[in-house]
Amino acid sequence: MDLLYCMETKIVSILANPPTQIWKWEVVGKTFYYITSNCCDQYNYLYNSNFEVVCAPDGGISGKGDGNYPSFTTEIQKTLVWEDPRDSLFNSDKNFIALTISNIKNRTIFKN
Repeated sequence: MDLLYCMETKIVSILANPPTQIWKWEVVGKTFYYITSNCCDQYNYLYNSNFEVVCAPDGGISGKGDGNYPSFTTEIQKTLVWEDPRDSLFNSDKNFIALTISNIKNRTIFKN
């Protein structure tokens, strides 16, 4: 699966709902991606390195996620990969999408 394509697709699908953040989580030799939702009553999803949903660690009506969060025995290293800055920096969604995708392609965080 092409991780860059998955990331581009996710970013384009969430542009209408800022402020969104995408975090890279590294734990026990595995990589996950955590994506915040646009509202506290919606789940924040955790994806594996193939961009398949693992769980919703938090969010939802209770704020406690879907109850399927894996038990990690070591500390999670979290790196902010992307956040939606449109409110202060961009006037056009089209320009924003092009710049975002260009920036992602140039970041080594997505290179295997």
